[in-house]
Amino acid sequence: MTRRSKWRWVAAVYVFINAGGAVLAFAQGERMHGELHVALLLLGGAVYLIWRLNRQARQQNRAGGQAPLQRRLP
Repeated sequence: MTRRSKWRWVAAVYVFINAGGAVLAFAQGERMHGELHVALLLLGGAVYLIWRLNRQARQQNRAGGQAPLQRRLP
């Protein structure tokens, strides 16, 4: 299993647990519990989008021949 496919499995399990958990929690009348699962889904989606945007920006920098930004330490 490649590194990329491992992360896809982890993401799929994360989505499955939180989406299923939200449905079950709401069905059992546990509103706050369901909302927590929805919040975790949104957080996971936001992290994924930030990761994708950062990855695209790095690829564009490399394609343009620009050196990656280096962090300056005080």
